[in-house]
Amino acid sequence: MAPLRKTRTPAAPAQSRVPGVLKSACILGLIAALGLLGCITLLSSVLAGWRPPFGMVPFGAPPPEDELGRLLADFDHGLSARGVSPQALNRLLDRLEKRALSVESQLSILKRRRNLIRSSLPETADTFKAAYLAAAKRAAASFPSSEPLAALAAEALVLRDGGEGDPQALEGYLSRLSDDRFLPLTVSLAILSGNMADPRKAAALPLGDSRLASVSSLLSGKEWEQFLVNRALLRLLRGDIPGSTALLRSAMAGTGNHPLPETLRFAAEFFYDFDDPLRAAEIFSRLPGEENLVRQADALWLSGRTGAARNIWLALRNTASLPDHALRSFYNLASTTKDPGEKIADLERFFTERQREGSADTGPDLSYGIIAYTRLLDTSRAVGILEAQDRRNDSLMDLELLRRRQEFLSIDRTVAELWLLLDRHGEDGRLYQWGAYYFDRQKRYQETAFLFQTAAFNHIDESWMRLNNAIRHIREGRLDEGELILRNMPIQTGAWQISANIGRVLEARRSYAAALEYYEIAASLVKNNKNAALVQLRIARCLRALDRPAGIRRVLEYAAALDPENLTVRLELRRLEG
Repeated sequence: MAPLRKTRTPAAPAQSRVPGVLKSACILGLIAALGLLGCITLLSSVLAGWRPPFGMVPFGAPPPEDELGRLLADFDHGLSARGVSPQALNRLLDRLEKRALSVESQLSILKRRRNLIRSSLPETADTFKAAYLAAAKRAAASFPSSEPLAALAAEALVLRDGGEGDPQALEGYLSRLSDDRFLPLTVSLAILSGNMADPRKAAALPLGDSRLASVSSLLSGKEWEQFLVNRALLRLLRGDIPGSTALLRSAMAGTGNHPLPETLRFAAEFFYDFDDPLRAAEIFSRLPGEENLVRQADALWLSGRTGAARNIWLALRNTASLPDHALRSFYNLASTTKDPGEKIADLERFFTERQREGSADTGPDLSYGIIAYTRLLDTSRAVGILEAQDRRNDSLMDLELLRRRQEFLSIDRTVAELWLLLDRHGEDGRLYQWGAYYFDRQKRYQETAFLFQTAAFNHIDESWMRLNNAIRHIREGRLDEGELILRNMPIQTGAWQISANIGRVLEARRSYAAALEYYEIAASLVKNNKNAALVQLRIARCLRALDRPAGIRRVLEYAAALDPENLTVRLELRRLEG
């Protein structure tokens, strides 16, 4: 029914000549109109509290803002009622959104959209998620200074596709959040927009540690523990080992004696990798399962508690449920015993059990046990055992076979076999290292040069290659090139060759005092007695060149004690006596 309107009647002519019948009709019409108006007025007053059925919006002008709450209450009633179409509810929210004139009204409507998603069936949830996301984007664009609307828009993105579809939009909403109540969401958005699939990207995000600490303060219980472990992981990825250690210790201490199993496992592996193996062993002992018992033994051995580790291996070699664990126990027992008979017995048991299992793939790196066992045997028997193994994917066992066979092969045949070996396992840098050693020992320097070219072609780049290259330059008289390579290599524990060869360069330039300093550094790092004797011999030569005869005899006698079979050292001692 059309709304009533107040009409304007034209002014009557000075002299009206309306017929009587028409005049009567006009009067009756006026009376009827007045009666109808009275009825409507009465109906309005009687039904002042009446509310239209669901889905009907009263005619006329849009309702004012304060009426929006009443209409949203109708939505809530419809959401809980039976038989109401979710699509109709969604259309109602679309209409009400156009009447929302404030941030609070938009938040109320978005809240209803979230409730509609929760109550919807799985087959319609995606449709309502898309509607929620579109509405949240519109609201955030209409009120750009509202942090709650930005937070809801970000949440809608994550709800729809986990944030993977539009990381730039997530970053945009993230930049609008500064209130402390949004700290957990801020961190979550930062991780999502940085693609948590790559932890290095997450570590590079601008998440200040004070801000992360504020998030930690908002959490409790298991959530706090998990978040603290993740903070430790981020610090670890940023290279802050002490900070990561402190956070991990806090996570362990803050949970009393009942941390999560994943926290214990992470802590155990962390302390194992970062120089606290005894602490790692203690944590592994709190975890159930045979695998953690094996890791506990590894950690005990690494911390110097070989006896305790052997007790675990002794228990495992006969009770382990997995062949891999039993085989490792035999190998570890053989590697740590000082009794030759026990060593042979354990390796023979290792070999027998491995053959009984009938596989070379019972576990990784178990070829070490076969190699150690064959080194106790004569060449013919060792070669027979090695030839009987499946060496298609085992480069070390293939190399061991070549090393044993070279005893009765010519040098040329060994060189040819070595190149065939590199063709089969061209990706293993350890074979190139042994090849370079063999070629240099046989003075096949052209073969060494070609070996390096082959390694570069196969993308092999290791520190020993740079060292070998530097030695090659020095041997060929290119001292500057050799020294440059050596000085650009980091001097690490055990890398005595770097200091020793820098000393050789300085000695060749007759800078004997400087050479002596580098030889002394090398002497403090070298572990092998034969190599140590060679370094002492170089020290003696520098002392002679510096005319310091008092220390020469002492150095040479020490070198002779290190390597009694070194003929050069014995010859130098005889010259002193002569």
